[in-house]
Amino acid sequence: MKNKSIKNFFTLLVLRYNVILVILIIIIVFVAGWFLLLQRPYNAISQAGSLNVEKKQIELDSNKQELLSLKKLEEQFNSISSAERQYLLSVLPELGDLSNIYQQIEELSGSLNIDLKGININPQTSSKEDSNKDLKSLQQVMVNVSFEGVDSYPEVINFLQGVEKNIRVLDLATFSYSNSQDSYVLSFKTYYIN
Repeated sequence: MKNKSIKNFFTLLVLRYNVILVILIIIIVFVAGWFLLLQRPYNAISQAGSLNVEKKQIELDSNKQELLSLKKLEEQFNSISSAERQYLLSVLPELGDLSNIYQQIEELSGSLNIDLKGININPQTSSKEDSNKDLKSLQQVMVNVSFEGVDSYPEVINFLQGVEKNIRVLDLATFSYSNSQDSYVLSFKTYYIN
């Protein structure tokens, strides 16, 4: 009898408070799911993926300074005479004049007793048209130079100093060294007028 009354009590309790019990069970499932399944990944994502506003602000300020510097440089270029512009453009060869890059690098490496392994010149296809009518479009060329058997790092520095003193504009893009093969690979960017 006592067992039947307890069973009736629970049945009556469930019938009377079924909505509250269902809501309570749903809340317990969600809270348990959060703590057991989602909390660790959420914390990892929120810590790793949060925006670093200070870093982005510094980067923005740096980009603004660079843009301001480029605008000043453009104003200076536009203020010079046409004859001076032609002299500046003579530093940049035309596309047909790219073959003398081979000659200049071979002469430089020969004078420093560096054995060239290879020279690869790849004209880039993308170009930026200049707003001035008397200027032609400026193109980029990637020059990859590989050499081996260099006895010391100062010889490489001497080679780079020789490249720096060249009249042609060459920007060092990458520099790599392979200890197992005792070889160096240098990638330069140079420019030409199309």
